[in-house]
Amino acid sequence: MHALNSTIGQSKAFLMANRFHDINPDLQLTVIQQFMQPEDMRGLLEKGDFDFVLDCIDSVSPKISLLVLASQQQLNVISSMGAGGKKDPSLVRIADISKTKNCKLAWQIRKTLRYEGVAKGIIAVYSEELHDKANLKYTDGSNFKKSFYGTISYMPALFGLYMASEVIRRLGKV
Repeated sequence: MHALNSTIGQSKAFLMANRFHDINPDLQLTVIQQFMQPEDMRGLLEKGDFDFVLDCIDSVSPKISLLVLASQQQLNVISSMGAGGKKDPSLVRIADISKTKNCKLAWQIRKTLRYEGVAKGIIAVYSEELHDKANLKYTDGSNFKKSFYGTISYMPALFGLYMASEVIRRLGKV
């Protein structure tokens, strides 16, 4: 929603904060405008009392750090996996990270989490769609990450909606 022609060059973090405050002016947000590194995650999690941690990080090292620490602290966490190259909304799923399939990012995260002693217990939003490798390219590695181009606009939004739905359903059971 914040990626508009009129917002080119503006802070994503502050644009989203403004949007959230337009929806609910009483919302209390802490905006952190920086590329989060693995060593930043402990301080981030220590800052608050969370009902859920929603992980939308698309860089592997910070994502792993956040997920391992959240698991160690027994926090409820939902992690968004790879939307790059995916186009079919009917193949988006929610499952424990141990049960994900057809998602290269989820495979990499699962493998590293197991090495860190976390085999399950993290909810993942992912797509079972097999992507066409011809549609994906590596970036040049700037901004401390290597990721794929080619994410169509509605897929990250859909992953976010699935995450929000899961939080609402789980909090409603309490």
